[in-house]
Amino acid sequence: MRRWICTSQRGCSDSGASPPPDSPSAPVNVTVRHLKANSAVVSWDVLEDEVVIGFAISQQKKDVRMLRFIQEVNTTTRSCALWDLEEDTEYIVHVQAISIQGQSPASEPVLFKTPREAEKMTSKNKGRPGPPSARDGVWGAVVWAGAVHG
Repeated sequence: MRRWICTSQRGCSDSGASPPPDSPSAPVNVTVRHLKANSAVVSWDVLEDEVVIGFAISQQKKDVRMLRFIQEVNTTTRSCALWDLEEDTEYIVHVQAISIQGQSPASEPVLFKTPREAEKMTSKNKGRPGPPSARDGVWGAVVWAGAVHG
């Protein structure tokens, strides 16, 4: 069994054991997409000729030793949602491929930062006027039109 050492300074690394000769290669092209204040999606590629049956993802805050480990087998998916993230926080993720022969080495680390919720809303509405408010002197009324029976 391989053991991984994860530290805030170096990320995750193999404890010294070399992977079995038939284990898959580390995933490549690891990217973080759909970045929001509290969630993101990590995606990756595996080499074309390798049979991969699952993945393992390690996620940690950049300067904190706490680690979240997500593992899923019997899947061919190449992406995973990261949830319950904190806004305005830096994270590091590594991905490993899982095959019948074992786990790959960890991918190169990917560093990303979640936006602040306010930044997300500001950039989403950039160039568009905001909703009217009472200070703008705009007043609205709701009128219900219906048939009168009598």
